[in-house]
Amino acid sequence: MSARLEFSPFFGSWGWFALLAVVLVAAFATSLVCWIRHRDSAEATALDWVRRGGLVLTILALACGPSVVSASTSSAVSSTTVVVAVDVTGSMAVGDARYGTTTAITRLAAARQAVDDLTTMYAGARFEAISFGSSSSVDVPATADAQAVRAWAKGLEVEPTAVSAGSSLAQPLDTLIRTMQEIRSKRPKAPIAFYYISDGEQTSRGGRRTFSTLRQFVTTGAAIGVGSEKGGRVPLVTASNARAISISATPTAPNGYVTDPTTHKPGISRLSRHELASIADEFSGGTLITSATKTVRSLSSGSSLSFRLEQGQKRHRSRTLLVWPFELLAFALLLWELGVDVYRARRYL
Repeated sequence: MSARLEFSPFFGSWGWFALLAVVLVAAFATSLVCWIRHRDSAEATALDWVRRGGLVLTILALACGPSVVSASTSSAVSSTTVVVAVDVTGSMAVGDARYGTTTAITRLAAARQAVDDLTTMYAGARFEAISFGSSSSVDVPATADAQAVRAWAKGLEVEPTAVSAGSSLAQPLDTLIRTMQEIRSKRPKAPIAFYYISDGEQTSRGGRRTFSTLRQFVTTGAAIGVGSEKGGRVPLVTASNARAISISATPTAPNGYVTDPTTHKPGISRLSRHELASIADEFSGGTLITSATKTVRSLSSGSSLSFRLEQGQKRHRSRTLLVWPFELLAFALLLWELGVDVYRARRYL
């Protein structure tokens, strides 16, 4: 921050100030000449005219509008929008994920921590949050309130097993396209960061739709994998236990595990690194598989995955009028003038 003295005339322009100065100086000069010519018969003294000259100069100084102008520069993050899509299918309840520690947690718990880290990494940006399972929806419309996004992630629940019709990795695609089209229409030049959080398991029938349509919108982003390639057993999720299973960071299965209907053996869900890498490649993003040593914080390392936020320099100017010293001086001179007049007037009483 820097400060300097500037002048801004109260009359709005220097032309009006010049007119005032000419009038005051001319009146003072005329009076002074008259006094000099008749000084022998005048009551005023040379000190009186020094005082009056000082008053004229003080009035002109006030009319100049002396001000202290402070200039500062701040960096502001542009209107970057971070779009986060989180998988909430039943396989996200599997407890084979690790996120920054060797402790096994559920995939949904790892997804929550990933969302928390994204809100920290993109401090000041806008967020839109989408959850997807058998359907998808925009749960958090565009907001700069990072706490609201964290609260949303904390409240995510996995789908009951009976509701799920198999995991479709492209389920949120239509929602994502509409969301990004709206963002681009409102802020054509603002960057969009997209993060797709899932275990990458595709169990629904039919081929997966491509995410390449998003490439025209996405500035940067990544497909974030939660879980392990070794996999784990899938808890049986019901309407009554979905909340308990979802809020528990540690693996839990109060009603047992899902059984594969074809083999009649426990169903095993495995993270698919290949599918996640393919999705990321389609929207021109990177791939991050979370583990005991890798978290979302790894994305800010300066690699090709590092986020790109536009930074803008904003200059601020604040003006503070510096007139009180001149006001005090003018008051003192006027009070002095009044005192002299009162003193001289007493001689005629």
